Amino acid sequence: MRLSFFVVLVGLLALVLPCTATGQSTATVIVKPKALLVAGGGAALTTVSVRCTLGPGDQLLEGLVSVSQEQAFGSSSLNPTCDGKRHRIDVQVPTMGRLFQPGAAAASAFLLFLDPESGTTVSAQDSRTIKLHGS
Repeated sequence: MRLSFFVVLVGLLALVLPCTATGQSTATVIVKPKALLVAGGGAALTTVSVRCTLGPGDQLLEGLVSVSQEQAFGSSSLNPTCDGKRHRIDVQVPTMGRLFQPGAAAASAFLLFLDPESGTTVSAQDSRTIKLHGS
């Protein structure tokens, strides 16, 4: 009876472990609460803090920072260095319409990593209300 239980347990682990393995990628991202208006409101210089590590063969699939106000919206790519250390990254987010104005804005950051062998992903995201201010 114990041998049967052991064989079933090992068989289940063999089925489950390859499907749930995610390499060794890890990621965190934090949007800082203040951003600087640049280019006369044509962009918001937004700061994010990123810490990530990549497993062997893993790759960044998507990295994005976005800022929006009622009248303006913009997004820009985020391509962090993934060495396990925390990095402060200033991302210039250009508006895709009207100019950004001083005051409150919604900001978000998103990272998505892929292990192409297993098809598993690791993601990190943060969003908050930030304060846009002039130089």
